[in-house]
Amino acid sequence: MEFRSERFDDASLPNPDGTYDYRYTGVTYFATMPEGREIVFRVYDDEPTVAGLVAPTSWTPEWLQSPSVREALRLLQQLTGVQALRLYNKMSGTFSDVVPMPAVDATSLDTDQ
Repeated sequence: MEFRSERFDDASLPNPDGTYDYRYTGVTYFATMPEGREIVFRVYDDEPTVAGLVAPTSWTPEWLQSPSVREALRLLQQLTGVQALRLYNKMSGTFSDVVPMPAVDATSLDTDQ
């Protein structure tokens, strides 16, 4: 499995006083699985112990438990020290509650996609 990372800085234009209306910074991690599918995680600087799974946006509990996804989660944890995961729900446009990494269990996640 190949991992690469890229810093991001998603911000509004600066206000005259140098402040921002919004600003999100962190690192996006791209894991290329052996079959060529890419998994994308995002870790925000202000919440460094939580990763969000941002792609794919369509997933099943079975896919989350597959050996290659479990390996990606293990590597992400080793590389970054993240301890929890949020999953993006395409239908609601929101993230799931935080799930501890060692206990990532698809049965505990909201799968109403």
